[in-house]
Amino acid sequence: MEPLIVTREIEIDAPAAVVWRFVATAEGMRTWWTMTRHVVLEERPGGRFELHVEFPPRVYVISGHVQTYEYPRTFSVTWREEDGDQGRWPEETLVTFTLSERAGRTRITVEHGGFERLPEAYRSAARDSYERGWTQEEMERLRTLAEQAVAEGAR
Repeated sequence: MEPLIVTREIEIDAPAAVVWRFVATAEGMRTWWTMTRHVVLEERPGGRFELHVEFPPRVYVISGHVQTYEYPRTFSVTWREEDGDQGRWPEETLVTFTLSERAGRTRITVEHGGFERLPEAYRSAARDSYERGWTQEEMERLRTLAEQAVAEGAR
């Protein structure tokens, strides 16, 4: 079976350490994921991960565990909808943030994969939903916040 993956990539005029604080901490996630109302992130492999994401009129709960936490290069979490449109997903997907810095600029790649493990009845719909959900608008917000932090003296 062919992997079903959503990928987003953007280059940010900020060091990886600054970008990391936005993508790999609970406080940072709340700033650029606009629909996120609650974040739990235990910053270590095996740590708990939970999001409450608001798409009116509902709030969706996402749960998982940290798989990799390698400052400031890669961070990944398992991702399972607990109460989505199809109920609780029987399998987890995987979201990975990869940061690579060159000359003070950071390329960040976000990959959300593993949709092929979901039941055939809704795996494509789930993937398509996240294709719409991981928006370029959110990535632009991340870029703006990280570059603003650098302008304000963050390192």
